Amino acid sequence: MNIEAVMLSVLVVLLSALLKSGITNNGGTAATAWEIGLGLPVDLSFVAFSLVLTATAYLPGAEPFKVAIAFGVLVLAVIQLIFFYRPSKGYYESKSFLKAFSVFAFNMSLTFACLYTILIKVLVL
Repeated sequence: MNIEAVMLSVLVVLLSALLKSGITNNGGTAATAWEIGLGLPVDLSFVAFSLVLTATAYLPGAEPFKVAIAFGVLVLAVIQLIFFYRPSKGYYESKSFLKAFSVFAFNMSLTFACLYTILIKVLVL
């Protein structure tokens, strides 16, 4: 799997997030930008999930671990949705911006760790 395929997946998710947030958000520019950024870690975790499902078919010897890796990434994405995305959105709506940003930053670090592990350690780009 090459880097172009990975970047295409990421760009499609970014385009989807931009369109979804731009259409459904009634706030101003800052609220729309926050909504896009807030959902980005979870969206990128689902990109990692799809990469595991598609790319491991091309890696020799990765087939026995495909289900375990995909399940782990899916569990991480669900945890991000429940424990980080929703509280961060709630903090933002209640005007607790520091709490919202700190939860968002932790969520983003989980996403980067997941993508690093998938792209560098598993798929060996």
